[in-house]
Amino acid sequence: MKTVYKSEEMLKMVAAKRNLFAPLKIFYDESENFRKVRLTENGFNVDISKAFVLAGIALQPGQAVPDEATVRSKLMMQSNMAEIKFEYVANGTYENILKSRKLEAFLRHLVDHKIIIHYSVVDMLHWTLVDIIDNTVGPHWELKNELFRAAIQSNGKIIDLLYRYEFPVILEGKTRTFLSELREILSGLQQYPQNSDAFLLLSTLDMIIENPDVEDCLYSTGTKYEVVGGLSSHYFHCVYKFPKATHLFDREVEVEDALSGVEVQESGNPVQFSFHDSTSEFGIQIADVIAGLFSKHFTYLRSLPISEIRRRKLKFFSTQNRNLALMKKLIDYSDAISDGTCHAILPLDTVRKNNLFLHDIDPPEMYDEFVYAKGP
Repeated sequence: MKTVYKSEEMLKMVAAKRNLFAPLKIFYDESENFRKVRLTENGFNVDISKAFVLAGIALQPGQAVPDEATVRSKLMMQSNMAEIKFEYVANGTYENILKSRKLEAFLRHLVDHKIIIHYSVVDMLHWTLVDIIDNTVGPHWELKNELFRAAIQSNGKIIDLLYRYEFPVILEGKTRTFLSELREILSGLQQYPQNSDAFLLLSTLDMIIENPDVEDCLYSTGTKYEVVGGLSSHYFHCVYKFPKATHLFDREVEVEDALSGVEVQESGNPVQFSFHDSTSEFGIQIADVIAGLFSKHFTYLRSLPISEIRRRKLKFFSTQNRNLALMKKLIDYSDAISDGTCHAILPLDTVRKNNLFLHDIDPPEMYDEFVYAKGP
């Protein structure tokens, strides 16, 4: 028997608000699906510097999936190639990807046909750490960002701390010593005078550690060492976020099994979602390109400081700038349809880098100083 969720209750957890009841047909594929992320003696079991992205296209009533023959022709694909994959459209470093004429043709075709794109992106390190702030302080985005920075700047010390305390299952009576060790690591890191959030994080930890109820601050749930037990919740989030849409996902057995026992109902009717082989759904093939592109995009932004992003973008070739402009045009068009099309679980730094890189919105100057080139 399936567990039934009411869409009106689920939508209370969704930040997006505009046009969520649009009767869309949404196609999905994923990139960097780690399935499970575990702490080990040597860090993580996977490279979590790469962004997980669930993304694709959405069709409005009356729209059809872009014509496969036309898209194949624009990409100069050989007839014996079974399906379109991101690696065929563009490959290499992200800057080289943006030089791709095939990518330009692909994006321009979507723009010309007024195709909505969507993405849900997750930084796995950020997602691993947010509960420490949420469960002790609440949804404080600056402190989450500061802890994310510290995890990288500490060169593995914070990740080792998590492993030694079997995070996320911290043993009973160990919360104060865990937070005290975390505070000691943070106090040993280089601090920039203009970055008040670093000092706020230290003072906040001091107050929590001194609280007589500190042992109740962190909820020890889940499986020890397993910081991400699966990504089905992100697929499910897409389903209940657009309850009048029809959702078509690329076949992913673990996710399909996890969601087989749940149902979202909108006005008494089940929200339609299903899993398909990409060779039989051209919309999912298009989604593969979108997912691969935005995974590379957010992974690139995570790795560089603001000053370096500015410097490199100034030297971009015309093709790179045209592709960025097309990406921005697709995002702006999609967001105008619904603010539910772009969803991100990212540190503030990456959000602000994206705002600069795609939308020319300058962040506070303090973000120029921090480099993400090293660390998990």
